[in-house]
Order: sequence, then C-alpha cells, then structure tokens
Amino acid sequence: MINMSCDIKKRIVLIVLAVTVSVAVACFISQQNVYAADKGTYLIKVNTKKNVVTAYKKSIINGKKKYVPIRAMVVSCGRATSRSSTTPAGSYRMSDKSKWGLLYGGVWGRYTVRFYRDYLFHTVAYRNRHDPKSLYVSEYYKLGRKASAGCVRMQFIDEQWLYNTCPKGTRVIVYKSSKAGPLGKPERVGFNKKAKLKRKYGTYYEPTDPVKKNKGYNLKAPAIKVSYPADIRVNTAGEEQKAGRKPAGTAADPLKFTIRYGSRFDPKKGVSAKDRRTFQDLTSKVKYRIFARTEKTDEQGNDVYGWEKVTSADTSKEGAVYRIEYKCYYKYCSKYTGKIFSEITIGGKTNDDSPDYDDEEELNEMIDDPGDDLGE
Repeated sequence: MINMSCDIKKRIVLIVLAVTVSVAVACFISQQNVYAADKGTYLIKVNTKKNVVTAYKKSIINGKKKYVPIRAMVVSCGRATSRSSTTPAGSYRMSDKSKWGLLYGGVWGRYTVRFYRDYLFHTVAYRNRHDPKSLYVSEYYKLGRKASAGCVRMQFIDEQWLYNTCPKGTRVIVYKSSKAGPLGKPERVGFNKKAKLKRKYGTYYEPTDPVKKNKGYNLKAPAIKVSYPADIRVNTAGEEQKAGRKPAGTAADPLKFTIRYGSRFDPKKGVSAKDRRTFQDLTSKVKYRIFARTEKTDEQGNDVYGWEKVTSADTSKEGAVYRIEYKCYYKYCSKYTGKIFSEITIGGKTNDDSPDYDDEEELNEMIDDPGDDLGE
C-alpha cells in the first residue's frame, strides 16, 4: 500500500510538472509571436540626402498587406565629412532605447533609439541631463540639413513619437535620394516669439516640447475640414456665404450648410483632420457633439433662442437647425485641440432652401464646456 501510494504521488508530480512546462512554452511562443507582429507593423525610411524621415504603417489594401506612408519628419543626418560622420546606408533594426542618452562630446539626447552600432535616432543635443531647458539652440537651427556626427537628429515631438510608437525590432532603411519621399519634407518648427530669444545661441526649451514652462512652444492644433457629401447637401446657407465670404468656423461664425430633407446625415462623413506639419491623417481622432436650436417665448412675448445637446440631427424636421462642434486632439501633433463648428439647416420637403432666419444668438455655456461625451 505504501509503495502504491508513493507511485501515485510521483505520477501526480510528473503530470503537474508537464502541464506547467507546456503552459510556459505556450506563453513564450505567444509572446514571441506578438513581438514579431508588433515589430513588423511600422517601417522607417531615412533619406540622408534630403534629411527627412518617412514612417510607414502596414495596412491591408485591396486584400493585400502593404506599407503606407503615414508621417514625415524633418531631421539632420550625418555631415559626411568622414566615414564615421556619415549616416550609413543599409537595412537595420531598432534596438536599445533610453529617455536620456549620452552622446558624442559629452552632451545628452532625449528618447534615443539605436538602429546600428553607435548610430541613434535622438533629439538635438542638450547640455545637461534631465534639463529640458538646456537645448543647444544653434544646433536646433541646423535641422533640415546635414549636421550630426552620423546619428539622425529629430525634433522632440517626432523623436518622442518614434520612441513610443515603434517597438524594438522595427525595420529601418537608410538610403539617399533627391526625392524627399511620398509625403514630402516638413518645415522645421520655429520658436514662438514669446520666448524672446535674442540670438541663435545659448540654450532653451525645444519649440515642440509641451512642457508647461516652455514659452517657445510653437506647434499648431490639428486642422479639421468639413465638407459634407454633395448628395445630402442642397447648398450652403446664409447670406454671408452667398456673398462669397468664408465663415471662420467658430461658435459665433460657424460653417453653414443646408441638408436635404429626409436624407441620411452622418456627422463624420465628409469630415477629415490632419497634422499640418507632418501630414499625418488624424481623421480617426475626430470627435463631435450635436446641439439642436430651441425656441421659447419669454414673459414679454419675445422669441428666445437656445441650444440643447442631442444625439443626432433629425432630417425629418423641416427647418430644424443644428450646431455641430468637432474636436481633434493628438499628443504627437500638438498640446492644443483642433476645433471647428458647423451649422446645418434641414431643407424643405421639396429640397428647396430653407427660409432665412434671424439668429444672432451665441452658443450658451453648454457649447463652451468641452465635456466628456463627444461622439465618435
């Protein structure tokens, strides 16, 4: 009985060990597959002649996987005065990363990413580690032309995007071409005049660094475009637009459209957004809120207009008026939120223009409150 009991216990132990090993191996293989999938999602191309980096993302086009250009970034490649100061052409893989990395000459780079031996992607050099105000301004002004000791210098916001978006193992291709790339070459961001830099020397914050104390910050919010499909529009409404004046797209001066009675109105259809600097499409980041115009009569018998948040625009209500607030935010574009307003009027059943109305009321406080219930 004792021997049988020991045999049973040994078998149980062996079974448990076998199961544990199998689970561990399965988890390891799963993690490796995920890593392999992640590192192939993006492709980075460095054009050393034009000093521009183009990022690609793997997408499915017509049923086939294809790398599509998504973001362009101005850089400074090696000055090529010697072999070591030349950014080497070839195909490489991203490896080591560091939020502050020591560079040649005892200076520091932020969000460094190694792609070949001692060659890195990094920001323009800083004098002191952990001091964002110690950027060498004179070196920053060299972005867009060959200037480094062989590494690829980038603007802070672009280097941060690369560091946080592209995993280790991402493929990097370094080449030389007289053509900038499919998206073109962005301009270097200048310092905001509020920084009051008297000369192009010394140190300061980088103009794309969103740190609160940076008066030189100079990135613009995403640009939002509203152009509803022609099949649901009658034409633009409002005397100012008919006279050729383009509204500002603000709450007080919205873009105006007349929408066909009974049509299927989708607030996101015909709306796009992008980063004007890197040319990155940000349409998927756009959110919206819809407000219906209300009309009440006060104690003196006067008509009072207001705005009430609704979930959708009802195109079966002839003459109804809606305001739509669009917003777009992307941290690797700007710390500011892009915003634009449109105003739609539901046309008549015959799809003629709605009668003009006297509406000089501004949106109430509800419009000004950003809220957390934007539609997607």
